[in-house]
Amino acid sequence: MQTGVSCLVHCSDGWDRTAQVVGLAAMLMDPHYRTIRGFSVLVEREWVRLGHQFAKRSGTTAPTGISALAAAQQTAQVDASPIFVQWLDCVYQLACVQYPAEFEFNERFLIKLWELVQSNRFGNFLGDNEKEWGQQN
Repeated sequence: MQTGVSCLVHCSDGWDRTAQVVGLAAMLMDPHYRTIRGFSVLVEREWVRLGHQFAKRSGTTAPTGISALAAAQQTAQVDASPIFVQWLDCVYQLACVQYPAEFEFNERFLIKLWELVQSNRFGNFLGDNEKEWGQQN
């Protein structure tokens, strides 16, 4: 196995598939990301700090100038996509089905994370960038 080799992963917008691929690769290559602390760092780095569009993908972004109901329907039809939950399912397959002895966390941990993302309790999961996080609180 080679160490110290760099790799560049890029897709058209960098918000969706890039985070999925890099996050899974990091867990496969580095056991640190299979710990609770390491997994938390991974989510923060690849999803939150690099700008995954949590609001847009969950269907909570409201375009200006139209009613809230119309905005929700439009957003849900155009931009909503379960990218993060799809990634959590991939993590579940690795951590709970294929290699449970290699991970420090289990299905309950992943479910709790998803519940926290959906709870609207934490600003960094409400917006699409750091500027929006401050506006949510």
